[in-house]
Amino acid sequence: MLPTQPLLRTLVGLAEPQPIAQADVPALANWLIRHELGPLAHHLYRTAWPALAKALQGDAFTAMAENAILLTELQRTLAALNGAGVANGLLKGAAVAHTAYPQPYMRLMADVDVWVQTEDLTAAMSALQEAGFIWPRPSTNSPNMAKRNSLCGIG
Repeated sequence: MLPTQPLLRTLVGLAEPQPIAQADVPALANWLIRHELGPLAHHLYRTAWPALAKALQGDAFTAMAENAILLTELQRTLAALNGAGVANGLLKGAAVAHTAYPQPYMRLMADVDVWVQTEDLTAAMSALQEAGFIWPRPSTNSPNMAKRNSLCGIG
């Protein structure tokens, strides 16, 4: 059984990072990566437990690169919406990345979610299209698109 309790206590800020004696570092790293905690653990353990940080380094660098792309596209999205006077709000990962994590790249994201009011959808679509974004047409094969009125995908 993996000693995950000490890791979790550190990840939520209840304990200082410390190496865990006799721990199977590759198994712990795989567990952290599988639970999307690799970048955060890499950051927190980089000096306290170099062996674990090294095992997580690839995951952390990948997250940093992927999130850099998403956050750049998010900046373009917000600039287009704000420039058109469309009220909006960040949801989920993008919002949490900037508020609950030491660095935004530590919150893994596959996409970004931005909320706009229903009455602003036409203006939002126009602003995003002018900024160069494209979106798939809703289809009966995509219940998510029709149900959520998704405009476009970033990620």
